[in-house]
Amino acid sequence: MHPLDFTDPSALTESLHGVDTLYNTYWVRFAHGRVDHARHSQQHVCFSKRQRRRKYAVVHVSITIPAWIAVPLFRGKAEVERALAETVESYAIARSGDSLRR
Repeated sequence: MHPLDFTDPSALTESLHGVDTLYNTYWVRFAHGRVDHARHSQQHVCFSKRQRRRKYAVVHVSITIPAWIAVPLFRGKAEVERALAETVESYAIARSGDSLRR
Protein backbone atom coordinates (compact mmCIF):
# COMPACT_ATOMS: atom_id res chain seq x y z
CA MET A 1 0.00 0.00 0.00
CA HIS A 2 1.29 3.46 -0.95
CA PRO A 3 -0.17 6.92 -0.43
CA LEU A 4 -0.93 8.97 -3.55
CA ASP A 5 1.76 11.65 -3.91
CA PHE A 6 0.38 14.28 -6.28
CA THR A 7 3.54 16.43 -6.06
CA ASP A 8 5.39 14.24 -8.59
CA PRO A 9 3.00 13.02 -11.32
CA SER A 10 5.66 11.00 -13.16
CA ALA A 11 6.72 9.15 -10.01
CA LEU A 12 3.08 8.57 -9.10
CA THR A 13 2.38 7.05 -12.51
CA GLU A 14 5.53 4.91 -12.33
CA SER A 15 4.62 3.67 -8.85
CA LEU A 16 1.47 2.13 -10.34
CA HIS A 17 3.39 -0.02 -12.84
CA GLY A 18 2.14 -3.62 -12.57
CA VAL A 19 -0.87 -2.69 -10.42
CA ASP A 20 -4.10 -4.63 -11.06
CA THR A 21 -6.40 -2.58 -8.81
CA LEU A 22 -5.99 0.88 -7.29
CA TYR A 23 -7.99 1.38 -4.06
CA ASN A 24 -8.40 5.11 -3.61
CA THR A 25 -9.28 5.83 0.00
CA TYR A 26 -7.46 9.17 0.19
CA TRP A 27 -9.48 12.30 0.75
CA VAL A 28 -9.26 15.65 2.50
CA ARG A 29 -12.01 15.91 5.07
CA PHE A 30 -11.06 19.39 6.28
CA ALA A 31 -9.08 22.14 4.58
CA HIS A 32 -5.60 22.49 6.06
CA GLY A 33 -2.92 24.92 4.96
CA ARG A 34 -2.66 24.93 1.15
CA VAL A 35 -4.75 21.78 0.76
CA ASP A 36 -8.48 22.30 0.44
CA HIS A 37 -11.34 20.39 -1.19
CA ALA A 38 -11.16 22.22 -4.52
CA ARG A 39 -7.42 21.66 -4.94
CA HIS A 40 -7.69 18.05 -3.83
CA SER A 41 -10.56 17.34 -6.25
CA GLN A 42 -8.57 18.92 -9.08
CA GLN A 43 -5.59 16.67 -8.27
CA HIS A 44 -7.79 13.56 -8.39
CA VAL A 45 -9.39 14.62 -11.69
CA CYS A 46 -5.98 15.32 -13.29
CA PHE A 47 -4.69 12.00 -11.97
CA SER A 48 -7.67 10.15 -13.49
CA LYS A 49 -7.09 11.79 -16.86
CA ARG A 50 -3.37 10.88 -16.81
CA GLN A 51 -4.26 7.27 -16.06
CA ARG A 52 -6.73 6.99 -18.95
CA ARG A 53 -4.64 4.46 -20.89
CA ARG A 54 -3.83 2.28 -17.89
CA LYS A 55 -5.42 -1.16 -17.69
CA TYR A 56 -6.06 -1.49 -13.96
CA ALA A 57 -9.32 -1.21 -12.08
CA VAL A 58 -10.01 1.65 -9.69
CA VAL A 59 -12.08 1.33 -6.53
CA HIS A 60 -12.87 4.82 -5.25
CA VAL A 61 -14.22 5.32 -1.73
CA SER A 62 -16.86 8.02 -1.88
CA ILE A 63 -19.68 9.28 0.32
CA THR A 64 -23.36 8.35 0.50
CA ILE A 65 -24.66 11.20 -1.66
CA PRO A 66 -22.05 13.04 -3.75
CA ALA A 67 -23.73 16.07 -5.29
CA TRP A 68 -23.09 19.39 -7.01
CA ILE A 69 -24.03 21.44 -3.96
CA ALA A 70 -22.30 24.17 -1.99
CA VAL A 71 -20.69 21.73 0.46
CA PRO A 72 -17.08 21.34 -0.79
CA LEU A 73 -16.73 17.71 0.37
CA PHE A 74 -19.86 16.59 -1.51
CA ARG A 75 -19.05 18.63 -4.63
CA GLY A 76 -15.48 17.31 -4.69
CA LYS A 77 -16.58 13.69 -4.44
CA ALA A 78 -19.07 14.26 -7.29
CA GLU A 79 -16.29 15.77 -9.46
CA VAL A 80 -14.00 12.80 -8.88
CA GLU A 81 -16.77 10.30 -9.61
CA ARG A 82 -17.53 12.07 -12.89
CA ALA A 83 -13.84 12.07 -13.86
CA LEU A 84 -13.61 8.34 -13.19
CA ALA A 85 -16.69 7.67 -15.33
CA GLU A 86 -15.22 9.73 -18.18
CA THR A 87 -11.64 8.44 -18.07
CA VAL A 88 -11.24 5.04 -16.43
CA GLU A 89 -12.29 1.88 -18.23
CA SER A 90 -12.89 -0.27 -15.15
CA TYR A 91 -13.94 1.35 -11.89
CA ALA A 92 -16.22 0.94 -8.90
CA ILE A 93 -17.54 3.47 -6.40
CA ALA A 94 -17.79 2.36 -2.76
CA ARG A 95 -20.31 4.37 -0.76
CA SER A 96 -21.10 3.96 2.91
CA GLY A 97 -24.22 1.89 3.44
CA ASP A 98 -24.26 0.85 -0.19
CA SER A 99 -22.87 -1.95 -2.31
CA LEU A 100 -20.20 -1.26 -4.92
CA ARG A 101 -21.50 0.69 -7.91
CA ARG A 102 -20.34 1.02 -11.46
